[in-house]
Amino acid sequence: MCTAPVVGSFNSDHLRLLDSASPLLANALVLAGRKEELQKRVDQKTAQLAESETRFRAFAEISTDWLWHTDEHLDIIYISDQLSEAGDAPSSTLVGKNLLVSLARIIELEGRNWTVFKMLVDSRKAVRNLAFRIQETERWVSINAEPQLDASGDFIGYMGTAADISEQKRIEAELMAAKEKAESSTKAKSEFLATISHEIRTPMNAVLGMLQLLLKGELANEQVRKVELAQRSAESLLKLINSLLDFSKIESGQLELEMLEFDLPTLLGDFAHTMAFKAHDRSVELILDIRQVQQAFV
Repeated sequence: MCTAPVVGSFNSDHLRLLDSASPLLANALVLAGRKEELQKRVDQKTAQLAESETRFRAFAEISTDWLWHTDEHLDIIYISDQLSEAGDAPSSTLVGKNLLVSLARIIELEGRNWTVFKMLVDSRKAVRNLAFRIQETERWVSINAEPQLDASGDFIGYMGTAADISEQKRIEAELMAAKEKAESSTKAKSEFLATISHEIRTPMNAVLGMLQLLLKGELANEQVRKVELAQRSAESLLKLINSLLDFSKIESGQLELEMLEFDLPTLLGDFAHTMAFKAHDRSVELILDIRQVQQAFV
């Protein structure tokens, strides 16, 4: 006669089965708890990443620079909308396009900067402050780029900027024009001084020649003194004219200094004689005292 099993009762087989299943149930509960914790962490990190991306895009939109990002194949995966404001194609149309091909359609390729840029990008090196002009405009941009590497050190793309330097270029052009104008003015002034100096020197040499002829003639002592004074004044004027040439040499960087001795008492005496006539006209007595001059030649 068979006895039906009683509901809610356990025999020894059931107990052994429960004992063997307990560790599995415990592990399942632990794994379920860990899964829930991991899911919370994933959700938290995902939210943080989304917030970070939103913040980055907000900064990118208000920035005056173009911000761009490529993958390891140099295909653009992000570019800010400032490019559209420059009057070019919408930035969204460049996403997925090659960086070099896209830039070649926007900027002028003349000059060495484009060659340098391609060389640096092809070798996956950083780009620093390379200036380019936007085609058919007066706008200029300065491009910077930094290669991005993964944990293994493998190249995974570029992140870069393109700053608008149009105002800086305009100021540089104005400064260059002002510099060229100043140099032209200085050159004209130097040429004028050189011309005037030569034009005056010719008649002054004639005056000196006539004074020398007068001194060879029969003159009274007072006449000789006055002719000699005129001769020294003419020689001083000639030296002054030569000094004008020295100024033009200074501006052209061709001045050469000379070490020459001169007679200080004689120089002072010539100056005093030159000024004596004006002093006499004003009833002023001009006296030159050189007793304290210890050394005649300097």
